[in-house]
Amino acid sequence: MDVDAIEREDDKVIKEYFKGKVTDYVSVGPKNWILPEGFKKHADKYYNFEIKNDDVWIVTYMKSGTTLMQELLWMVVNDSDYETSSKLPLYDRSPFFEFNIMWTKEFKAHVAEVNGNDPTVLEELKDVDIPCMKHKFFIITVLRFTYKAVNNSISTTCSLKFKFNISNSI
Repeated sequence: MDVDAIEREDDKVIKEYFKGKVTDYVSVGPKNWILPEGFKKHADKYYNFEIKNDDVWIVTYMKSGTTLMQELLWMVVNDSDYETSSKLPLYDRSPFFEFNIMWTKEFKAHVAEVNGNDPTVLEELKDVDIPCMKHKFFIITVLRFTYKAVNNSISTTCSLKFKFNISNSI
């Protein structure tokens, strides 16, 4: 998959509309998806990610109810285990697959500083490298093309329990 610097005009538009921009961006693949430049460093891990038959993938569009879906699916699969869910934060129970490309070191340092270096906040800001984890887990992602890249592996490795596709209705 090609990962290239974005066009000057695209960068200009991003800077105009996203005033809090803290990273540069790259253009990915034939559809020119715009992603944080950290994607370059992790792209191989995403595409070579080993899928296990007990993984649960939650693939959604951004801001489409992902958090609610994470919580509901986790509770269904874990027999409504409220005790465990109250002790483990959602980001530990179903980590965000591409977390390590979304938050730069500078951004995490800023968030930590704004929150007075609160130990709870610092724990939440730790580097999470999902593609390197080796245990059963729920995987959430908004990288639709990543899902497509590993879709054959998901289809042949995982048992599909529920699939909801809203792409035709948008």
